[in-house]
Amino acid sequence: MNSFLDLIKQKDVRQFASKPLASLGYVNFAKSLFLASRESAYDKKVLPRFLMQALFQGLGDRKAVVTESGVLSFSELETRAVKLANGFYKQGVIENDRVAVLLDNEQAWFETMLACMLTGVKMPMLSTHLNQVELKNC
Repeated sequence: MNSFLDLIKQKDVRQFASKPLASLGYVNFAKSLFLASRESAYDKKVLPRFLMQALFQGLGDRKAVVTESGVLSFSELETRAVKLANGFYKQGVIENDRVAVLLDNEQAWFETMLACMLTGVKMPMLSTHLNQVELKNC
């Protein structure tokens, strides 16, 4: 715990960590954290999933992902990720399984990452910059 406390004492770290919170809105984040904590019965294992869902509901039509292929709002991203998560279950992919995907930094990558978070599936990070031999060893 000391290393965490030492970390947050650093001004640069606090400023870096505050950027995403500021864009989400401090009130929205606090409200979402409260709702998620209550819904998850304070279970640290599932709290992140409930927090993501609460945050997305609070952010609704705000821009979540902006890529060359288009713009997704938080509600659209959540809808697409939930559909993909349901597809995981239909294919037999369950919590703690791994789903490796090789995608560009596009909408599908964000949808897959969120679907993995919602289902508790682990998503190893692969890069399109790796060659065949490097990918084979991942």
